Amino acid sequence: MRSYIIFLSVLILETIILYFINITQNSLYFISITALIIIINGIIAFILFNSVLLSIISLPSFFSIYSIINRLNFYETLLLITYYSEYYLVVTLVAFFIYSFVKRNFYDFLIDELKKVKFSFSPLKFIIGISLSVLLYWVLFFNPIFLIGSILDSLAISLYGFYYELPLITFNWITLPYLIFPKTYRPSNRGVLIGKIIGKIGKGSSLDNAFYTSNSTYKWIRTGGIYYLDFNSSKNYNVIIIGTSGVGKSTLAKKIVNSLNVSYLVFDLHGEYEVQGAKKIDASKVTINPLSLFGRNPKERALEISLMIKSLFNLGNLQTIELTNLIIEAYAEKGIDESDSSTWNLSPPTFRDILILLEKKKKLATTSQDIIKYQSIEPYIQFLTSSVFNNSNVNISEILENNLIIDFSKIPTNEIKYILIETLLKSIQNTMYISGISNLKKIIIIDEAPFILSKESGKQILERLFAEGRKFGFGFIIISQTSECIKELLANTSYFFIFNLVEPKELDYASKLFGGSDAQLYAIIYETLQKLPRGYCVTRDLLRGEIYLLNLT
Repeated sequence: MRSYIIFLSVLILETIILYFINITQNSLYFISITALIIIINGIIAFILFNSVLLSIISLPSFFSIYSIINRLNFYETLLLITYYSEYYLVVTLVAFFIYSFVKRNFYDFLIDELKKVKFSFSPLKFIIGISLSVLLYWVLFFNPIFLIGSILDSLAISLYGFYYELPLITFNWITLPYLIFPKTYRPSNRGVLIGKIIGKIGKGSSLDNAFYTSNSTYKWIRTGGIYYLDFNSSKNYNVIIIGTSGVGKSTLAKKIVNSLNVSYLVFDLHGEYEVQGAKKIDASKVTINPLSLFGRNPKERALEISLMIKSLFNLGNLQTIELTNLIIEAYAEKGIDESDSSTWNLSPPTFRDILILLEKKKKLATTSQDIIKYQSIEPYIQFLTSSVFNNSNVNISEILENNLIIDFSKIPTNEIKYILIETLLKSIQNTMYISGISNLKKIIIIDEAPFILSKESGKQILERLFAEGRKFGFGFIIISQTSECIKELLANTSYFFIFNLVEPKELDYASKLFGGSDAQLYAIIYETLQKLPRGYCVTRDLLRGEIYLLNLT
């Protein structure tokens, strides 16, 4: 907008100067001055717009202004355009090729911006525009050149303009550069207020207010505005936040849940969360039976439990198979039949039951091979007979209906902590399916997510929750200091915020994620992320592909 206003002001000033110069239009002096002005305009247009296409589109603007001020008819205007256009075109193209050669990159700002636009043709806008154009420049003032400009104005407005811009078509070619250029995009102005937009990455024109440049051809252009997280227009309710310790990750997560009119649950591994209005539960006082079926048939659940234990203790395949068979047999002893779903509501066995079953099998074993097989899994089952897993005092309905923080910091071992978390997630998943389709009703924050995602079983359940959560009204916020384990979740993530990173491996991944195969874009993101102060983060708008720098404070 600023570039267009400057360019238009220059054109009007030049035209007024020519108007008051008392010389004959056909004189050599007039022709020379006009040609010089046209050449200067070509250079100015390219410098301001950084677009050879937009510069060429701007060419008729000068002739339109000159024709209006000097009251030229159609034929005089046509002669003017025919005579002088070649100067402008040559200069603009030369400027473009020189710029491209120096930058070693053929780049056009207008084309780059148009790629981000979602075109949606509006027949009504086009009909109104065409009608107004014909009335003005065919019926009232016969000027086919102006008519063509107005029709192009109408087309631009009908593709990505606004109704209030329709009066601008009366200015034909003069307003075409403004109308054809996509308006500055702003993210949604509703939802959760995340923070201030400091700027966005772009190449832009020379007049853009860049506050950070690098060796890259890109720069951070100051834009201003407020950034909102709008779940109503997103494909799901999932958010990923990564960054080093103490940069504001949990602050952002709290801001999100405190701004939504839904309940939330926090898996707090280190006892660091304090949120006003949320009840805190000491996980060391929680008991839950991992062998609960959670709506699964016994065989499926046995496989899930075996995978969890395999992931946790690095069991071999033969050990895992034997453990699965033991769990299935333990279900059967409790009267739970795979083929009879009415039995699935019976009380499930515990790991104590499995240990008793294992002891029986050891006594009945007839070969040393069988004895060794049972002995190889016995220590793990003994470990799992902890009182934490003998019964369940968890009210999953209470967990899902209220704002809760589950503090896992007092649990003595990571193994028990992991089994508790995964079993709770399984319980939540089952309740989610039972509850049915819904709008957003629950946000679940998982801090230090690699603790879960680093295990195969944990990764599987979180991938499924991420993929299916929106349908049932569940959203998940994953917080991590590393990108190592979150890659598989990205396909089902609507918002991704990156805070300060220092590890080269993390910087490389994040820069490739946002920059793609563009080496120049990669470079500026890489440089920026390692310099971000606390409370600043970078995010990418998935709808437009814009990369924003945000200040959350």
